[in-house]
Amino acid sequence: MKKVLYIILGVLVAAQLSVIFVMINGMETTLKNGEAFNFLTRPIDPVDVFQGRYVILAIKESVIPLSGKDVERVRGFYRYKRKRPSDIRTAYIMLSKDTNGFAYFSGVSFTKPETNIYFETEDWWYGGAVTSGLRQAEHTIRIKPPFNRFYMDEEKAPETERAFIAGSTNCWVKVRIINGKAAIENVYIKGKAVKSVLND
Repeated sequence: MKKVLYIILGVLVAAQLSVIFVMINGMETTLKNGEAFNFLTRPIDPVDVFQGRYVILAIKESVIPLSGKDVERVRGFYRYKRKRPSDIRTAYIMLSKDTNGFAYFSGVSFTKPETNIYFETEDWWYGGAVTSGLRQAEHTIRIKPPFNRFYMDEEKAPETERAFIAGSTNCWVKVRIINGKAAIENVYIKGKAVKSVLND
């Protein structure tokens, strides 16, 4: 009986390790082969007792204009209030770059795009109208991207947050994106990589 339990335990451990390996390998592949996008950010520094210390990266351009048949499909399906239909649960987010080279979310599709430069998310909700700025639209969706947490050493996170605040007019996150996957390559403060800022 004990032998059977040990075998079962061994299989469970191996399965967990294989999942971790697949996740790490997927991230490494994205970092190696993905196209680079720089997103302007605003920082917050929370503590998640279950996931350790990290810095939340609030992407400035998180609203996407919505038009055509998609308006009726998503309108009224609010985050946490209603369950979205299965055919629009996953949003595929397209990207563009402005004249300064910074990225923004330029479009959304609820079917898998033919291009390989997009990322997937289920963390979106109907955002209503935007009536000011360059992204005016009667209907929008708001996106919480899967690259909004930058994990780091517990002692370094508060220091990073302070550096972000001091250089908030020149901060961004560099993300590699390919085939629906996204991985943070680095965070920049005052034009410098985080490690360089912390070592100044």
